[in-house]
Amino acid sequence: MTVVRPYNIGYWEGGNKISTKDASDLTSPVLVDTLTIKSIKVPQNAVVLILSGTTDLRISEDSNMTSYFLLPSGATLMIGVATQDVIYVKGDSGSGACYFMFELI
Repeated sequence: MTVVRPYNIGYWEGGNKISTKDASDLTSPVLVDTLTIKSIKVPQNAVVLILSGTTDLRISEDSNMTSYFLLPSGATLMIGVATQDVIYVKGDSGSGACYFMFELI
């Protein structure tokens, strides 16, 4: 008998577990600055990444950060990551903490 999981056919709304650790054992919060690009590696069973920071954060799928989304300090962003391998973050204009949490299936 084949088990059909709802998240494989588009009905899944979110995870059923959380993790504040990425696939490389990096844990939240991550200290960020304007010079260093941090890699958050998406676990295989993650469907959503939730991000927030104590400073404005640049968020990208590009390891060079040539294009990015600017997340204002204190704001929260939820990103679907079911097919994403890595998310890159760094501070926009200062240093601070980047908080992250994955929703897992």
